Amino acid sequence: MDHIKQSLPYWNVSGGSDHLIVHPMDFIDGYYTEESRSAMNASTYLVTVGDLRPSPYGKYFRFYQDIVIPSSTHLLNSYYINPMDYVDSSGRPLSKPRGAASRNRRFQANPIRSEIFVPTPEETGFRATMRRILRSILRRSRIDTPDPIGRTTLAIFRGGVGNAGEGDRYSLSIRSLFFPSTSGNTSQPPFSRHAHSGFSSLPDFDIAEWSENDEYAQRLARSKFGLAPPGYTLDTTRIYEYLAFGVVPVFIGTGSKAGQVLPFETEVDWSSFTVSIPRERAHEVPTILGGIGEEEYERLRRNVWDVGRNVVFEGRKGNVWKLIARQLCRKKRLGLEAGSEIANN
Repeated sequence: MDHIKQSLPYWNVSGGSDHLIVHPMDFIDGYYTEESRSAMNASTYLVTVGDLRPSPYGKYFRFYQDIVIPSSTHLLNSYYINPMDYVDSSGRPLSKPRGAASRNRRFQANPIRSEIFVPTPEETGFRATMRRILRSILRRSRIDTPDPIGRTTLAIFRGGVGNAGEGDRYSLSIRSLFFPSTSGNTSQPPFSRHAHSGFSSLPDFDIAEWSENDEYAQRLARSKFGLAPPGYTLDTTRIYEYLAFGVVPVFIGTGSKAGQVLPFETEVDWSSFTVSIPRERAHEVPTILGGIGEEEYERLRRNVWDVGRNVVFEGRKGNVWKLIARQLCRKKRLGLEAGSEIANN
């Protein structure tokens, strides 16, 4: 920051107020010293965590100045899984992933990567051309394959349970309900105070700490709801995996009522495609999800596919950058109208 302020002409023109700084970490700028934070304080932060709870949880989030953006995920942004290789254009799972979803394909020296939400281009050559022609003929005769199938899993979750002694500091202890506890010993995973079989024992719940990426993608495509409890913060990256695959996110102990600030809340109606369950009702998750009728689920699913996916990636339409620009304009307007105590927060 000293280099930027002293060696370049741009910062001092506005005191940094027209600069954007990306803080993609859990605790925003909470990793830095007070001195380093003060050097950046005039700037707008692009953050992946928005938390309105009182200190120490939301200590570093500045509501009138920071903009919450979607987080990247290992599955989508590092491993280059393309949801459109697992679901059709309306978000329904395919009975068999498209050929581009082959593991060998992605591990090639120069793997083919397409725009997200666009099926990965297939290989070229005579044989590939003949296969496409054959599929076109089959499609016209309504024998197209792979066919979309229904989502057979009620709820999915992949993630850990934290460490011993963390208590409510990690996930508000919600994840201790997911995995079986044989002894009720809080020093042993899942650190539950009571012995119970856990949600993972239910036949229509797909819960595990880890899955291989391709397998996880297939399981996401066949799941109706995705459980989204907090980790160390209210936000978790799995939310964006759910949106990408057309899975309805289920906030447990999180969401706007808990103080979570989701990306572009003024532009995107998150309540139209998510389910929120308060912390005190976390043990009722199976009953609540089982009670959501098919008509209500289908409404949520359509909204996830039509609206929610636009929050996840930039895409060809420039959705995310447009939303960031609109947020910047709104915050500038709020600052000018409210006075210096807001403009310089």
